[in-house]
Amino acid sequence: MIPVLFFLIPNLFRWFVCTGHGPSFHPLIESHFPSGLDAFALGILLAGMESRKWMPKSFQVWGNLGFLLILLTMIAGAAEAFYANGSIFAELISWRMMLSAGFLVCYVANPNAPVAKWLCGLLLRWFGFISYELFLLHQPIILWERNALALCHRSSLRYMAMLSSLLLISVLAACIVYLYISLPKLLISWSNRPS
Repeated sequence: MIPVLFFLIPNLFRWFVCTGHGPSFHPLIESHFPSGLDAFALGILLAGMESRKWMPKSFQVWGNLGFLLILLTMIAGAAEAFYANGSIFAELISWRMMLSAGFLVCYVANPNAPVAKWLCGLLLRWFGFISYELFLLHQPIILWERNALALCHRSSLRYMAMLSSLLLISVLAACIVYLYISLPKLLISWSNRPS
C-alpha cells in the first residue's frame, strides 16, 4: 500500500492542485509538497521486496538497464529541455530519471555482481558520505557560475575550465563541511545513543 500511496498522491496533487508543476529549484525553490514524493515509490517497493526476500538475484539485470536509461535520459533530456517547452516534457524527463534510479536499486538483489561491487567501491562510497553536503553547496556555486558566465566570452575552453574549477570547489567545500561539521556531529550523536 505504501508504494501505491507514494505513487498516487503526489501525481494527483501535481496534476490537479499544482496544474502539472512539480518541485522546482530555479530561480526560486518551490517544493509544491507533496508533488515530488513519487520519486520514492519504486525505491520503497524494492526495499519492501528486499526485506521480505522476494527479490531474486536475476533482478540485477534491471540495474544494467538503469545505467543505460540514465545515459539516454541525460542525452534526450538535454535535447528536450533545449527544443521543447511545457510541463509534459519535464514530466517525461522526471519519470525516466526516477525509473533509472529505481532500476539501479535492483543491484541489491545480488551484491556479488561485478557492477554492484564497483558501486560499493571506496571512491563512490566517499562521494556517498559527502553527497548531502555537496547537494547543499552545489546550487549556490552554480548560481555564482551563471552570473560569472559572461567572463567566458563564448569560449568553450574557458567554459569547461570554469565548470571544472567549480566542480572542484564544490567537492572541496563539501569535504570540509563534512569533516569539520557533519562528521563530528554524527560521532557525538552515535556516542550518545543508548546501548
